[in-house]
Amino acid sequence: MINYTSADFDAQRTPDYTLLARLGLDEQVLAVVDEAWRLKFAMAYGPGEMDGNVWDRFPLGFSQVKLAVADAGHLFLPAEVFDEAYTQTYFSYLPNDGLVNSGISDISSLGIKLLHQTHRLGMESLIARFPQAHSYPTIQALLCSVADYGKKSEDLTFVLDKQSSRITLCVFKAGRFIYSNDFELYSITDLDYYLLSLLEHLGLADEHPQIYLSGDITMNDAIHQLLLTYGKTVLFADSGLLTGVAIPAELQQHQHRLLTLLGLRLCG
Repeated sequence: MINYTSADFDAQRTPDYTLLARLGLDEQVLAVVDEAWRLKFAMAYGPGEMDGNVWDRFPLGFSQVKLAVADAGHLFLPAEVFDEAYTQTYFSYLPNDGLVNSGISDISSLGIKLLHQTHRLGMESLIARFPQAHSYPTIQALLCSVADYGKKSEDLTFVLDKQSSRITLCVFKAGRFIYSNDFELYSITDLDYYLLSLLEHLGLADEHPQIYLSGDITMNDAIHQLLLTYGKTVLFADSGLLTGVAIPAELQQHQHRLLTLLGLRLCG
């Protein structure tokens, strides 16, 4: 469980701070960073577990509030073929139950447009408390963070993020973003079968990718052990390096779990 407060954290300085929150299906994580992008506070909790005592620590408004929402639908389009006149047509391919916020984001580092619908359920209390908040799908925070990993390598590169039981996989080849998908993981056999099928579908069955991991994966757990059989290298993502947020020594062992939270710094 992540629970960190820096010795010099001053809740009276919240107008100088940015609040980041990742709203997952089973876990929510808050982070407060100062104007120099140093992590001052971090806390993980279950949905519905946040009480007034925590919010009482932040009596003033934050300079920025950014939310990463796991419950989101999305699709990608190459920026060069995106046509604003067809926006409604694009969104017709995403389910909409009337409880979503729709948006279009540029991920210019990858040359793509991200069309997304973030679900409002579970966000109400935060939006009510922080009406200035901006919400983004977690895939945007992930891709903005790892773009350099994929662009700087000519090798096949996988980025695999796990949040609760959901896996998000992003694939880069020859410096280009070529594939992304998310799916529920019910057993390690599901992941094994999926990766074998994907490599065959992409015509890359003989290649061994570089693999970067983030989220709810630990050293030598079942996912890590499986990926060691696939990857040329298997490394945990360096969230501080990728997002530019200074992470204290006390959280280094958990830093890869924070990538899609701290990656909100790069969303806008």
